[in-house]
Amino acid sequence: MVGLIGRGLLLLRANPRLFARRLLPLIRHPVAGVQALQAIAQMHRAVEASYAEWRGTEPSPGAALSDGPLLSVIMPVYNVECRYLAEAIESVLAQRYDAWELCIADDASSNPAVRQTMERYAATDQRVQVVYRQHSGHISAASNTALALARGEFIVLLDHDDILHPGALAEIAAVARSEPQVDLIYSDEDKLGPDERHIEPFFKPAWSPSLLLSCNYITHLAALRRTLVLDVGGFRDETVGSQDHDLFLRVSERARAIAHIPRVLYSWRMAPGSTAAASSAKPYAINAARRALEDAVRRRELPAEVTPSHLNGIFLLRETASEREPNSISTVLTGPGRAWQGISTSGEYLLFLDADSVPFDRGSVDALVEALRVYGAAIAGGMTLVGDDIGQAGLVLGERGQPHYAFAGLRTLPYRSFYLNLKDLPREVSAVWVGCAAMRRDDFIRLGGWDPALPPLLAMADLCLRAWEAGESVVYTPLARFCRREPLPALPPVESHAWRWHVSADPLSNSNLTASSPDSLPFRHGEGSPRVRAAGMAVRR
Repeated sequence: MVGLIGRGLLLLRANPRLFARRLLPLIRHPVAGVQALQAIAQMHRAVEASYAEWRGTEPSPGAALSDGPLLSVIMPVYNVECRYLAEAIESVLAQRYDAWELCIADDASSNPAVRQTMERYAATDQRVQVVYRQHSGHISAASNTALALARGEFIVLLDHDDILHPGALAEIAAVARSEPQVDLIYSDEDKLGPDERHIEPFFKPAWSPSLLLSCNYITHLAALRRTLVLDVGGFRDETVGSQDHDLFLRVSERARAIAHIPRVLYSWRMAPGSTAAASSAKPYAINAARRALEDAVRRRELPAEVTPSHLNGIFLLRETASEREPNSISTVLTGPGRAWQGISTSGEYLLFLDADSVPFDRGSVDALVEALRVYGAAIAGGMTLVGDDIGQAGLVLGERGQPHYAFAGLRTLPYRSFYLNLKDLPREVSAVWVGCAAMRRDDFIRLGGWDPALPPLLAMADLCLRAWEAGESVVYTPLARFCRREPLPALPPVESHAWRWHVSADPLSNSNLTASSPDSLPFRHGEGSPRVRAAGMAVRR
């Protein structure tokens, strides 16, 4: 509870309006508010316990990689505590991959001990290079100075007080060697608490351009092709505080393919005042994030504007009023006894709605069609609420390709473990629920429509997976919310039907998460193999 109060005070300083928005329900309904806070704390404890067990059973690292591309680790430094700086450098020296160089740029630190620490390591290993800036220019300028030292095929981003997993560079090099089209590689991460415990894991989804347009979910560990970083102009001073997010947005616009390694290869240190400790610790970073997203929207000519979400420092894209066109929509009601399979409607858009659900607000129906246009998706789906809990927030595939309702049973609260907040953010998903979806009628016909051999609850999932197979995307939007009183019908077991999507894990979700549970617990050790996806984001105007 003390930690929640501290985070609340930071939020008050950084975003008073959002603080008031969260505080108001506590004032109006104090009992329910206290119960919500208790639920957040309880979930946090469950996540930490599961992660401690997961780390305790983590497989031993494989053999060191003997050959591969030169990797340039970029580290901007400014007045960091020397023991943290030493640990960060030591984590590079301890890598099981030797073809690296550490490019350090000191941003005119005033503490002489910082320079002494860097000089000590530069003297012991010629792969450690240090340059000292005459004047402080903040993190973007320092990062560009470090970038100028780099000669590697990829640059790898490392903050001056964080830690690399011993196998981090070997994993990056292996992907770079086996996937020559890949221009951006990222991994899972966790945090180092004040007591040096590894906590708050973020098991990330595979490449999700829609999610990156809300927040910097890539963060660390990230490796980017050096020539592409130079082509887009490196780090920008205009986005200091969100300079990495801005760079990921610009690089992904030109990247050929992007790879995600579902392994925790990086640990953020939760030092006082750091973004790892709380997103509200650096209010200027929130403004920088909005600037980076607005610039991306302009570059891509998206029919959207950047709006705040209920999560601090995270944004949503909404279709601009000037871009909205009159929608020709045909609504198809789904549910028992509905003739849902025969689509003979004439609307430009098909809206599939559960007959037992009602929209949460006036914008929920429009949000489904809006997601198709803003994100260029073939199929869009929304959220179903059952009472105060989530009924579904998209579908996720489990063992043998069995679909499950994502986050089903989870409370609609902001959580400290960020992967649980994916329910509140637009993102690519493998499939959506048939009772809360939309698509263009032409796409429905082009993709072959329903498979009549499948029951309704599997037919939409099958259609979504066929869209992915055809190179299209399926997007979940939390802005489309529908309510129903009764629980959702159970998804039929795929073994009883002609189901051809027999996969061992969801291709977009993280293989370390348990698909069949609302909180993805217990964490499990997934396959760990990289998921490589083409980087393009098709936008239909």
